[in-house]
Amino acid sequence: RSSDLQWALIQYQTKLYLLNTTKLSQELFYQIFIYDFGNFGILRLSEPAPVYDLVMLAFENPNSGWTEEDGPKEGLAEYIVQFLKSKSELMKDYFSLEVDEAGNLTGLPLVIDNYVPPLEGLPLFILRLATEVNWEA
Repeated sequence: RSSDLQWALIQYQTKLYLLNTTKLSQELFYQIFIYDFGNFGILRLSEPAPVYDLVMLAFENPNSGWTEEDGPKEGLAEYIVQFLKSKSELMKDYFSLEVDEAGNLTGLPLVIDNYVPPLEGLPLFILRLATEVNWEA
């Protein structure tokens, strides 16, 4: 069961501790991002990933929140490509997240050496990067 995978036992001296690995991982990555802000390595993608295609994949996910009232997916995806291209310098400088002039995702932040994040969440991440980040702050 997936709920069993979020728990782990660790021993320290004579005590045994039950850890929620999901919450521990979230806190670990948060602390790393705060500590290394603006100083990440780059995880190069072996093939550039078109942002347009990633966003279109994300729209197929019910968690995207897209409804027909939002407008055609294709138009929104193209807007997101242009928007993220306009933010590419900032994303590269501070987060080592690279989007090239053609609208392809070419690099992700290398947060932990030799760790490649599960890429199945990448489409929804890119969509949320464009729609749920307050870029004005």
